[in-house]
Amino acid sequence: MALSVTDATEIVEQLQNAHRISVAFYRRILPTLDQIAATLGCTFDEWMPLHTAMPSKRKNSPPSDTWAWDYVPLFASNHIYLRTDGGPVSLSDVGLCLCLYVDDAIAFYELKQQGAAGQPDPISLPMGSALLMAYIYRPIKPSELSFDELWAEAGDPEIGNDQWQEVADNLQAICFQWPLAEVIQDIEPIISELKKYTC
Repeated sequence: MALSVTDATEIVEQLQNAHRISVAFYRRILPTLDQIAATLGCTFDEWMPLHTAMPSKRKNSPPSDTWAWDYVPLFASNHIYLRTDGGPVSLSDVGLCLCLYVDDAIAFYELKQQGAAGQPDPISLPMGSALLMAYIYRPIKPSELSFDELWAEAGDPEIGNDQWQEVADNLQAICFQWPLAEVIQDIEPIISELKKYTC
């Protein structure tokens, strides 16, 4: 059944509103992530999408050749902050990964549970949870290696285990998660919790 002009106009208006709401959300959440990290004495290192590819920078590559999800890379993204001087590891070094999930249904483990293959259909994909996850990495003892060298070998800590876990030789980690609505509403309880593990 073909769309009427009225229906098509309504769809376009919804699209315009969705893009504006997304931009407004990122204008709020990205400085919030920086603020959480700065309060813990960490500085920005890098970011990357968690389950999609970065949009191609090649002008001669058609966007239709990749997942449409690749063009919303902050939808599920990892923001990495460090507190280290780059020299040999000291006990004050910290690696902080803030994983932003606007909808965690896109996560590979969620898709696998649903038996999905290929690019997820945004219309039929069930709604997931909106979360902020914080992974904190700390050295166990001083070392001649740099923090980056230790971290390169690290796995992820088990989610839901509120104890330090050894994730590599001389590296421990712990993970926390909060509903995204709580992060937007008030970050002070989050900062207070993270400070206990980064001081």
